[in-house]
Amino acid sequence: MGVAEGQPRDTVLDTTRSCEFVASGEFNLRVNTFGARGIKDVVANRGEIKPTPKVGRHDAVQSFGGINSCAITIAISDTSRVDSVAAHNREGDAKSCEIALQVVRLIEPKLPGGN
Repeated sequence: MGVAEGQPRDTVLDTTRSCEFVASGEFNLRVNTFGARGIKDVVANRGEIKPTPKVGRHDAVQSFGGINSCAITIAISDTSRVDSVAAHNREGDAKSCEIALQVVRLIEPKLPGGN
């Protein structure tokens, strides 16, 4: 996808871990894993949380964060999830959602759980 090596970021508040990537100024990408928050705990900064078709065997939702930012979240269990968050600097929400979905499709087969 043309991204540079990721930078890991761990939080102290819960079992959240993330890795951030930048693709030559075109877009930013972050993958978050939540060990203590499920898909029902997703919060959208802008607008609604929309159900989307399953990604592989995992339930998914789409939400919007900051400007030009889109997240695709997949459920691993009732209390765990993975977020793929992309922000395209020029092409906006649609391109951001396309990138987030591409990433989540790459990582989904490696995840446990699903329905």
